[in-house]
Amino acid sequence: MNVIVVGGGKVGRKLVEDFNYEGDDVVLIDIKSEICDRIQDDYDVRCVCGSGTDLETLREAEANKADIFIAVTENDEFNALCTVMAKKLGADRCVARVRNREYFKQLDFMRNALGINLIVNPEYATACEISRILRFPAAIKTETFAKGRIELIEFNISSDNALCGKDTVSYTHLTLPTKRIVESSVVAGSLKKKEEQRRGKTGI
Repeated sequence: MNVIVVGGGKVGRKLVEDFNYEGDDVVLIDIKSEICDRIQDDYDVRCVCGSGTDLETLREAEANKADIFIAVTENDEFNALCTVMAKKLGADRCVARVRNREYFKQLDFMRNALGINLIVNPEYATACEISRILRFPAAIKTETFAKGRIELIEFNISSDNALCGKDTVSYTHLTLPTKRIVESSVVAGSLKKKEEQRRGKTGI
């Protein structure tokens, strides 16, 4: 997979590291030559020194062949413009880091009219994750699906827990503390370390 990252700061460096570790073809764009040299030496990836809003720089980085184009500089407007230009050149999926909450009121327009596939606010995402964890403090692990409409929560069930010994089918309608109703869900727990496939009549 061809990945282009614009911005060699902490976030950009981490993205380069992760994509490079997965074996993807990564190109970094940054206006500072010392950042390009450092990341190129550390991860052996191709770096293009220049502005992500410069057409020639994008062409040199082969933005037209990018499967994923990610702009994560400190400037929201710069990131948005980078992704729009990359999209026009032929990049498949474009992601922009946008930290200003005011832009979140215009997400639909930015996606539909500008062609930005995903807009990410790291601080907002972190706050949402903390809030989600605090809603279920006893949970070992929580996973979100369907754009936040579905949450899968994992608990340890001890022998003295009220759920212990019950059939999972008995808990297909649970009213959670958040006032959400879980329809057709299976609550499962195990005192064993190995994973087991659990069905509706399996005892907890």
